[in-house]
Amino acid sequence: MTIELFWKTLVRAPADPPGGTPADPPADPPADPPADPPADPPADPPADPPADPPKSDAKWWEDKRFDTDTQSQLKALGLTVDDPLDAVKSLAGMEKNAKAKLGKGVNQLMEKPGEGQDVGEWLRQNGELFGIPEAPEKYDIKPPEDWPKEAEWDTDFEAEARKIAHEEGIPTKALQRMTQLYAGKVAGMLSGAESELQSATAAMMDDLKKDWGDQLNSRISLAQQASSVMAEQIGMDATQMENLRSVLSAKTGDANTIRFFAKIGEMLGEDHAGGLNAKGSTLAMTPADARSEIEAMKKADSEYMQAMKRKQENGSDAEFDRLHQRKLQLTKIATS
Repeated sequence: MTIELFWKTLVRAPADPPGGTPADPPADPPADPPADPPADPPADPPADPPADPPKSDAKWWEDKRFDTDTQSQLKALGLTVDDPLDAVKSLAGMEKNAKAKLGKGVNQLMEKPGEGQDVGEWLRQNGELFGIPEAPEKYDIKPPEDWPKEAEWDTDFEAEARKIAHEEGIPTKALQRMTQLYAGKVAGMLSGAESELQSATAAMMDDLKKDWGDQLNSRISLAQQASSVMAEQIGMDATQMENLRSVLSAKTGDANTIRFFAKIGEMLGEDHAGGLNAKGSTLAMTPADARSEIEAMKKADSEYMQAMKRKQENGSDAEFDRLHQRKLQLTKIATS
């Protein structure tokens, strides 16, 4: 037996137990390790991407949402590029440049008047912006608070000013300012004229005093009596006679008018002018004189009361009518 065979036999043969007992049967070989679980089935390969839809020849700016004018404008602005996002970018740049040049957004700009268009018409079209009313009568303008109460406000002139202002597109605020300016000018003219008249009247009365001296009052009285003759001859009513009396007053009268009637008095002579009050003249009468005569007319035996009695009995009396008219004139003088 060779050595190699010997070693093989030795290794394979179990050792005898001591005592010569037979050896235990060889142990069962170790069990096979559990088999690996079956592997997952391979995943399905990814599906192929869907094929690109067939390309259309239509351009985005040719969409039906863009009318013909819009498409033309896009072409004119050079915005008909393939990618609409590029068009949006260009449009944003245009808007930015426009703001930089104009100083404001396009939506804040106003369209200027058309060629040959009347500026007043254009202003009225934008009346809400400029403060121009829809019609002339809707202008809210008022006379100034310091307008003289004795001066009449010219409503016809105001209406014409409203009409012109509306035609020319003048705002309400501007018209009110012009109204204030005009009213102030007119008020100043009226005040100046009144002041000048008073100064001139005072100067002429001073000259009259120098010319007539101590005879001033008597000659003024003569002028008043002469004017009474003329007034009654031409049939002046009480109001007209009152106006005439005011220009023959020693304080506020007109010197030239006083001179004129004083000369008439001289021409009439004392017999005519001196008897005026007896004939019923009231022009030269003072309020005190008027009140005194009214009291006399109230007495039972006066001409006035006798005439009233006849009127009550007969229904009419010409003398009563004349005397009653005189009483009315006296009453006005007495209360002046």
